[in-house]
Amino acid sequence: MLMRDQVVRLAAALGPLQNKAVTGVLTFLLKAEEGGTTLTAGYRVNGSGASALDKDAVAVDGVLAIQVQRLKRYVETGRAAP
Repeated sequence: MLMRDQVVRLAAALGPLQNKAVTGVLTFLLKAEEGGTTLTAGYRVNGSGASALDKDAVAVDGVLAIQVQRLKRYVETGRAAP
């Protein structure tokens, strides 16, 4: 889903969650602010207890944090890598 200048939403099990029977929704919220835009990212994943999502949560959160940092760097500098 895309609402220009407001929200980008992707429904997908990403990374290590791809081979599990889970549903994931990645949401980027954009809010115009003086001098720029605030980006908020959230990822909700649901599945059965057999998927052991609690064991993947820290790793998934870490990977998403790195990707958001790369996106921020790209927006600010034109380069994703330092």
